[in-house]
Amino acid sequence: MNTTNKKLKNQWFEYACSIQIEILTKSIIKKCLTKFWNEIVSKINQIFWIQFKIKKENGEYRSISYLQTVSKAEFKELLNVLLEFWDIQSEEYHKLYVKNVIFLYKVLPDDTTVKKNKNKSACKNKTGRKYNL
Repeated sequence: MNTTNKKLKNQWFEYACSIQIEILTKSIIKKCLTKFWNEIVSKINQIFWIQFKIKKENGEYRSISYLQTVSKAEFKELLNVLLEFWDIQSEEYHKLYVKNVIFLYKVLPDDTTVKKNKNKSACKNKTGRKYNL
């Protein structure tokens, strides 16, 4: 494991994709996720948690998705999930002027395994700590 990955573990980070203050669209979400993937995810090899948020023009934050557990190989799946979360937001959200698309993320320890079932995911590491998502 390289030094960069050691610094990323056990900490939450916020990645802000600045956009001109405008109404958020699916193409902007895809552009921001791609930028995040190229700049951050390409440098890590572990499973990580991610949550999609927006920052409104007045500085308020709004969560768009639940916490998701993903790996580097799951870009398309994550994009589809985030776009689905965006689609189910109320009409009010689709009229908001957005300043930033935010991805809150945490890299999980190397020994973390993910067990997925129909209703939710559960993460467990070798110490026995279990996280239900």
